[in-house]
Amino acid sequence: MKGVKKVKKRIAQFVALVGLSMLFARTAGASDAAWEAKREALKNRARPLILNSDGNDMIFYPTNAPITVAAFREQRLNSYRNTRISTLSYCPQSSPFGCMTSRKAGWLFDSPTGGRGCLNATSAFIEKLDTDCLEMASDFCRENGLEIFVSIRVNDTHDSWVKWDPKRPPRLVKFKEENPDCLMGTAQKHPPYGAWTAVDFENPKVRNSMKKFVSDFVNNYDVDGIEYDFMRHGPIFKSVGWGAYATKAQLKLMTDFMVELRAITEAAGRKKGKPILVLVRTADSLGYAKGIGIDVEAWLKAGVMDIWSVSDYFQLDYLKPNADLAHRYGVKFYSALAESRVKGSVARLQKKGVDARMLPGRNTIASFAAEYAAAQAAGCDGIESFNLSTIWRDVNAPELLKIDPRNTKGLDKVYFALVRGSGGYSPETWLKDGGRFYRRPRIDPGWRPFELQTGKPFAFKMEIGDDPKAGGRATVKALFTSEKPVIEKLTLNGRGLSLASFENGIHTFALGSSGWVRGENEFKLTPSTAAESKVVFCDFAVYINYSNNKKGKTK
Repeated sequence: MKGVKKVKKRIAQFVALVGLSMLFARTAGASDAAWEAKREALKNRARPLILNSDGNDMIFYPTNAPITVAAFREQRLNSYRNTRISTLSYCPQSSPFGCMTSRKAGWLFDSPTGGRGCLNATSAFIEKLDTDCLEMASDFCRENGLEIFVSIRVNDTHDSWVKWDPKRPPRLVKFKEENPDCLMGTAQKHPPYGAWTAVDFENPKVRNSMKKFVSDFVNNYDVDGIEYDFMRHGPIFKSVGWGAYATKAQLKLMTDFMVELRAITEAAGRKKGKPILVLVRTADSLGYAKGIGIDVEAWLKAGVMDIWSVSDYFQLDYLKPNADLAHRYGVKFYSALAESRVKGSVARLQKKGVDARMLPGRNTIASFAAEYAAAQAAGCDGIESFNLSTIWRDVNAPELLKIDPRNTKGLDKVYFALVRGSGGYSPETWLKDGGRFYRRPRIDPGWRPFELQTGKPFAFKMEIGDDPKAGGRATVKALFTSEKPVIEKLTLNGRGLSLASFENGIHTFALGSSGWVRGENEFKLTPSTAAESKVVFCDFAVYINYSNNKKGKTK
């Protein structure tokens, strides 16, 4: 009898345990559903313009500025008021891996020497005001109704050449000094691709260190999201730096690592009761990214990001295929716009005796308005603006930041076949034969001569965001290093264009208010057989002017 009672008791306990487990499962399920609903609501919030601060405001602190919150805000933050910025992705990184100007994450960059003759005010703010740049930026955003993300430059390598401390050039973060086996080279032996001070993510010490400071950021600071910036800089594996392409094992390693990072931000978000969004910035070419070590589609499938932003120094691919891919996985897609450095690259080529030329219009309101419009036409969810702080004088950043990227109607535009080119860095900087991933035409004034065979048609596509019904009048300009016209025929979407004028190598074609479509357009030009055997194609642009709108007018 006792045995029967004992069995019944155990059965009752088991039933109770199963019932409790089912209750927990139902509760967890409801909790997870509510959590994901929160994430969807946050992810779907309108973010027309995310501004990546590019860091440096603490490192480039004026020596005559007081150590006050008001003075710190005056350096850059105040210019973000009354603009279209919805989210500030604040970068507290001084440059090297994990070297920060924020006190609660990573290794503190406390050298008093700043950049360009300025002060590094990091320690001064901590000692005098018990605060740091990320805390002040977060407070600013809360007061002004902005979201704040913290931006982490995954493998920034400015430390390979910047001499912050004259007693120890170049300055290396403590982690790099103590773990030379984590670096891709030495000061005496540089890898052919990337910088010797880059860290190798195949080494578990690197991954563990990054997990530690990511956890510190999301647990110790009031942030809404985190950005992993893989464009400052690549590569991420030592073998890639020495000329190989990432292997399947390395791609899986990085995918698994991103899953681990997602778990860290999820845990921190649950503690705070609000999901922490993840923004990832990569190259705009899936093939190039995979060569580096980033399997973008695997990351999308794994659900490690909420926002995917593409491009930086160079542009390889068109926007629409990537936008479609991101949306297939429920991820928001952004075009990351940085300043063009073509002008400086052209000047360097000219110093070498190369006949390098470029068309006017880069780094103007009109060129950025064109990129805004093209992104909208391609289905982008918004723009991530990068390197456009007032430290860059070519473009009036405060004026630009007041333009709504979703509505550029009536603003003059200038669309370039390749607006950013290879100024400063090229695809070959980080990956062997990286230029082979170009799907855009490499009509790059600052790279090297782009030669066309006479009599042989050359076709390429350009993204144009303007609606031809909006009243803009367009002209097309093609620049060659020639003293006489060399284009025998130019067509746009199959329609022949007539040469209106020629001067100093610039062929101008009047397009009027029709002929193009909103989205991808195909140009085809044929160099004249009367020209030399090869002609050098320098630059190509479409200028769209709205006569009734003087603001943002192209020149």
